[in-house]
Amino acid sequence: MPRSLILSALVIWALLFTIHPLPAAAAEDPAVQDMVDELRELTEKSRGQRAADRWLQQALEDLVAKYDWPWRRELLSEDFSDGEYTSNPEWKVSSGAFWIDASLGLRSRVERRVRTEEASPGKTSEGEEDLGRALLGALLNQALKPEGGEKESSTASRSPSREEPARIHVGAEITNAFSLEMAFSVHNAPRVDGHFEVALYQDSRGDFGYVLVMQTGREVLLDLIRLRRGRRELVYGARLEANPGDGRPHELVWRQASDGQVEVLLDGEATMRIRDRAFRDGYRWLELVNQNGELAVRNLTLMGTP
Repeated sequence: MPRSLILSALVIWALLFTIHPLPAAAAEDPAVQDMVDELRELTEKSRGQRAADRWLQQALEDLVAKYDWPWRRELLSEDFSDGEYTSNPEWKVSSGAFWIDASLGLRSRVERRVRTEEASPGKTSEGEEDLGRALLGALLNQALKPEGGEKESSTASRSPSREEPARIHVGAEITNAFSLEMAFSVHNAPRVDGHFEVALYQDSRGDFGYVLVMQTGREVLLDLIRLRRGRRELVYGARLEANPGDGRPHELVWRQASDGQVEVLLDGEATMRIRDRAFRDGYRWLELVNQNGELAVRNLTLMGTP
């Protein structure tokens, strides 16, 4: 196609997108995605033949990125409704203990750190505080149990120490561009700071990949960590106003596009929008890690590119 025709077609498509704003995202309207796909092909041809000026080329690529929805292939879907995690898909526990709760999904409890505060004249003694915490924890656990008790996976075990991190992973062929959606809840007693991680690894040892870290409690932090040769590098850190450690259901969305654009949302609110192109290949493992507190994962969906 001659450069003049490519440029004319690009301008026409750009005008269509600009004059008629698209009310629906490409994820909800296949016709929108078809238009975006055609515009992308023209934009790539324009880049290869240098048919447009630099500013126009960039504007067209930004337009494609704005309306594109590349995550159209389901890679993993899990809601633990079958009462176990050992098949379809097969999750494997590396450390700690996990079990299935009929109401809350996949659960784990780690009791490594309890926040301590300096005593003051008006406070109870340390022994009384410990007894109160134990009683409150027992009441919380009883309140969270569905009628008929917890349904525990046949392979789940309560024998491992609850002081070690609880780690569970599943293998999947995950494309470099992905969209992960996870419904979760945190059920911590007072003065317990929660800490859990969602990781995508390129290798079985976990030396390369990304880790999304959430801390709840006195401070609510969300960090994106890059792993290279096993070393952790902070990509971006955010301090959140809302506290997801309130025992209520919350939704975490973590997306990465093929151009390295990363977006993380909590309950529909964007917490970070950055770009990081450290890795070009896909990922082989998804891992959930509970470092401290009580975590429940109700469902998880992972989408990739065609």
